Amino acid sequence: MNEQIIPYFPLGIVVLPGEKAKLHIYEARYKQLINECRIAEFNFGIPFVFNSKLADMGCEVKLNKVISTEQNGEMEIEIEGTRIFKMNNFQNPIPTKLYGGGSVVFYKSLGHEIDHELNDYFRWYISVITSNKKRLPDDVKYSVYTIAESLNIHQRDRYRFILCRNITGMRNFLINYMGLQVEIKKRALKLKQNFLLN
Repeated sequence: MNEQIIPYFPLGIVVLPGEKAKLHIYEARYKQLINECRIAEFNFGIPFVFNSKLADMGCEVKLNKVISTEQNGEMEIEIEGTRIFKMNNFQNPIPTKLYGGGSVVFYKSLGHEIDHELNDYFRWYISVITSNKKRLPDDVKYSVYTIAESLNIHQRDRYRFILCRNITGMRNFLINYMGLQVEIKKRALKLKQNFLLN
């Protein structure tokens, strides 16, 4: 783990490594941040905000592109997650800047340490949830992060997912989540069948 000082852009979303997201930039402090990212090509961190409280974990993101810019400086941008971090402190604002930042510790990437069992379970889950209408390509390799992204997990549960911080914990989280969703679907189908029989 290595410590580094980065700018912060706190948001109520958990961006995962490898995940792309679009943001609308309208506040002066974040206009400054994104314009500086464009010029100097540095990354920034998105600490997770839940119930107006700043959590101590987040994801570093890179600016992929500026999609559009308005006359007033507002922007639509695309970002991509790179590394999960733990926040050590938050200085708001950073001296001479409008935006905040602080010291973070980056965690080792766990994205590609996936076993065959989790891969097979994910494929089974997709077939059940889509009633065999969708089959995943055989030649695609999934990571714990791409699986989590595809499951459309609630933001609070995404945060619980990144808190696992080891491959075993993340794997178990995903399998438990998928198992729960399959059980919910089975119960919904059973209720529907019972309703049609009555």
